[in-house]
Amino acid sequence: MTKSYSKSEFHMLMKKVEVADMRVKKYLELASYEKWARSYATVHRGWILTSNIAESINGVLVSARELPIYDFLEEVRILFAKWNCANRQEASYTFTTLIGKFNHILSENEPLCTRMAVVPATKYVYTVRDKQKHFIVCIKEKSAHAMLFK
Repeated sequence: MTKSYSKSEFHMLMKKVEVADMRVKKYLELASYEKWARSYATVHRGWILTSNIAESINGVLVSARELPIYDFLEEVRILFAKWNCANRQEASYTFTTLIGKFNHILSENEPLCTRMAVVPATKYVYTVRDKQKHFIVCIKEKSAHAMLFK
């Protein structure tokens, strides 16, 4: 029923559900058809044209599945960091002009940041290294946490 394109096909399948168990039909009606049935969808949700992200990730990590769990998770982390960095790099070629106040703040901070090494992890989370100090910085939460090394 979820994947049926026509409402007539959907209702034919719904009648089969009704015969099997009326409670299931009532439950599906309460859930609202437009939330889960393609033929009742009010917007195009990309069910046909998009692929499942899990399949994409699984396809890239085929050889990594044989690794011990720590090494596997490290491969996943590196993969996501690469993807996020590449997407961010592409977005960085889009230029906008900042208003005066923020452009001034950016100009003041530029000399300070040139000596730091910044390694992106996600869109909002970065590892920042300044000499012997390491920080995890979250732009969204406006927070920075020192990393302790022993």
